[in-house]
Amino acid sequence: MPQSRELNDLTKVSILDTTAVETAALKELANELIEEVRFVSGKAKAHLNDPHAFPTIADRSALECIFVDLALETRDPARLKRMKAEGATFAGHPLAGIASPRHARFQSINLRKATPIHEQLAAGHEPVIIAAPMQTLSGSPPVPSDEAISTLTWHLNRVRCEEETGLTAAGSDQLYIGGTTIDPFGNVTSGGVHDLGGGWDSGNELPFNTNLAISNLSHGVGWPRTYYYVVAISVRGSDKLYEFLDKVVEYARDYAANYLATAAGGIAGAWVGLKAGAIVGSLGGPIGAAVGAAIGALVGYLVGEVIGAVWNEISGYFKGETKLFPPITIQVDLPRQGALSSDSTDTLPFPMLTWRGHGGEYRLHFDAKLNWIPSFNPAAIVRLPDRLELATTDGHWGIKMKTWGKATDWAWSEWKEIYPTVVSPDQPICLVSSAIWSLDAITISRNGGARSGHRDWKLSGETTEWHFENLPNLNAGLIPGSAIGGTSRGQGMVDIFATAKDGHVYTAARGPQTNNVWSGWWKVGEGVFLPGTPIAAISRSEGRLDLFAIGLDGRVWSAAYGPGTDGKWDWVGWFPVLNEVFVPGTRIDAISRKTDQIDLFAVNLSGEVRTAAWSPSANNGKWGGWWRITENNGTFALGTPISSTSRGADHLDIFAIGLDGRVWTAAWGSQTDYTWKGWWPIGSARFAQGSVIAATTRSQNHIDLFMRGFDGNIWSHAWDGDWKSFVL
Repeated sequence: MPQSRELNDLTKVSILDTTAVETAALKELANELIEEVRFVSGKAKAHLNDPHAFPTIADRSALECIFVDLALETRDPARLKRMKAEGATFAGHPLAGIASPRHARFQSINLRKATPIHEQLAAGHEPVIIAAPMQTLSGSPPVPSDEAISTLTWHLNRVRCEEETGLTAAGSDQLYIGGTTIDPFGNVTSGGVHDLGGGWDSGNELPFNTNLAISNLSHGVGWPRTYYYVVAISVRGSDKLYEFLDKVVEYARDYAANYLATAAGGIAGAWVGLKAGAIVGSLGGPIGAAVGAAIGALVGYLVGEVIGAVWNEISGYFKGETKLFPPITIQVDLPRQGALSSDSTDTLPFPMLTWRGHGGEYRLHFDAKLNWIPSFNPAAIVRLPDRLELATTDGHWGIKMKTWGKATDWAWSEWKEIYPTVVSPDQPICLVSSAIWSLDAITISRNGGARSGHRDWKLSGETTEWHFENLPNLNAGLIPGSAIGGTSRGQGMVDIFATAKDGHVYTAARGPQTNNVWSGWWKVGEGVFLPGTPIAAISRSEGRLDLFAIGLDGRVWSAAYGPGTDGKWDWVGWFPVLNEVFVPGTRIDAISRKTDQIDLFAVNLSGEVRTAAWSPSANNGKWGGWWRITENNGTFALGTPISSTSRGADHLDIFAIGLDGRVWTAAWGSQTDYTWKGWWPIGSARFAQGSVIAATTRSQNHIDLFMRGFDGNIWSHAWDGDWKSFVL
């Protein structure tokens, strides 16, 4: 199974070697999937024989429905009669031929239920797999969305027929190609089926300029990542043939996820098993660099095994002399956002792919084209009412900052590189001010180490130079591209937190308690999260720390640092904050608007923004929530980050990027009679779904928001009684 890869600046392209993947456990896993496909085929034939006794669901995307539709498409009475007879035999002895160790899996199946067999097999087992819906579009690859995104386009250049299959006469082959992409988060997307024309004869060679499929590179968090394309050709064929192949890929994804759930102690299973489908990768899922990278390799192996084992048995479903060649799995390893090919271009050449079988041989030449859009994450902080600082990554090579305030004549300064470090361009930056004259900028470099920049300002207005420091090494490993959370619990004290590759949360600190040098890392409790899960960190009173993260079960979990009953300061937790469920691994927003007051915000599985609150003086010191933020509008994509700010002890403003790409806001406080009001759109500019808004307030009458635009610029919405928008 693929493990961590050497980190470098170049993209790697290779053909999956199934012999390097296979183990005894995987071989058994493949056998289980093979027998499921055979069992589903038996149910389809039983339905053909007696539709009332063996019903299928109205949604024709289930594999048994695909088999039924294929059989009816053949319009061959003799073939249909034979299938019905086989269906009657299967209905009488459905477990015949299934290896005895696997009998238990299929004994629970009720053939007289319309529920697809794949779902029946999953029911009652953890993780419960409910597949994300696949896009299927015949003839052209689906574009993941209409917004600007980074993409990897799988592209066909040339086809050569070395030897036709000789079905009838010379030049008789009608060739088709189709496949399915798999991203590092387990999402599977059909590229559709493409007709490469007829009349293929030995020695024929033709150029093509055909986009076969598109992988979305903007979704997800963490580097490096591996993307896969499982592709097959066929002589003769139809949309239904490739729907069958797509479905086998989808089922193989579920099997691979269950396998990884065991191998990874449940981490991958909890993620893929989320009942909302495989959505973590769509908005901030962080495990591409940890567990998820292995899924595509396992899927490629499983699909190859299944097709090789069952093709002769199921080929009768297909019209004419349809022949499917064994699928080939291509993998592309991307070390970071913005990576290019070995010759520094955006085109990735592939090895020649050769398909042999059915007495024929075809050679196809592919490449893939990278299209990167800007993906930096702005971070903002207010140290003084008259000073704003804004930071972002500077390409691949460092962190840059600009300032606004009295010292710059109330105008934004030019960008200035504050310190060099090799980072992924989409790397978030953690800004912490432990005093009005002090600022720290912490980030994760591309080698997985944490690095800090520190600067002080003197009362006279003079400034020190930025001081750079590598933090102690964390043996468990940080994930490049994931976020560090940070806060200050007292003057001169900085505490930071991150979820490492082992799923545990670790902390490091600098301040008087560490002789003003970075120390750590120390594990915070025994809680386990998806690797790279963002940690929301706040200090609600002097010395205290509260952490929040969305756990494997989708609930928000918390850990707290403070004095115990014996007076000793230590960590307590992790413990759940009530029972609302959110997308594991995505961002929870936390804010303390006054001493010992905590407010939390996140988007639940219905796309609604929910809030919970705690203070020792309310609800007997227990958590309250989760309440919906207004009944008006307020539906967002799952996993959308919420950003909050407080203009006073009794004022809250929250912000998120809506389904239309605009920034939307809701508010609570004296101005709203202490009820939530909203949602209202801000401006007409549109931004990427899943982007984090950097929200700040510098007085009771000023709010500043910062977002990455599709044009590569930082946009700002500023409020001083009215909203104004501009580009920095």
